[in-house]
Amino acid sequence: DAGASINDLLLDRNIEINKVKHIFTTHVHGDHIDGLFSYINLFYWYFKDETNIYITDPKFVDLILMYLETTHAKKIDFPFDRIRFTIVDEDFTYEDENIKVKAIETKHMEGSKSFAYLIEEIKTGKKVLFTSDLSWHLAENDFPQVECNTMITELAHFSVEELKPKILNNEARYNSDLFI
Repeated sequence: DAGASINDLLLDRNIEINKVKHIFTTHVHGDHIDGLFSYINLFYWYFKDETNIYITDPKFVDLILMYLETTHAKKIDFPFDRIRFTIVDEDFTYEDENIKVKAIETKHMEGSKSFAYLIEEIKTGKKVLFTSDLSWHLAENDFPQVECNTMITELAHFSVEELKPKILNNEARYNSDLFI
């Protein structure tokens, strides 16, 4: 996700911005995508490497194009080769020699898609579930039923007490301790 300024976060950690090759977003609420505007703007006019952005709503791509054309005061040829957008859906999987990322649809947003991601390190087989936001009070069993070693979730719409039974009674196994 990219809610905060990606550029500042990377610079604070001494990570070169143009080394980022993939950004996976869970949904299009501002606190999960607002940082993409400055990141894409910087990539558009400065960096020459390629970056891939996985977004959950195609309207965001139109919004970015309008943003770039407004801030650069010119028509932008789109798509451009340095920044590639892929629309995530329930069948989405990304894989390279290091990781496999599988999208799992969640019920967080009405009117737009939202996803959790199961990220597997190819070499070790270790898996991380990154849920981001889920539905209010984990309604309609909005909790991914997957086996993983670690889970990262955002507790904005439900409590730890509501989450614990979903983990402890999950049909899939979680092979790690629960850290809150």
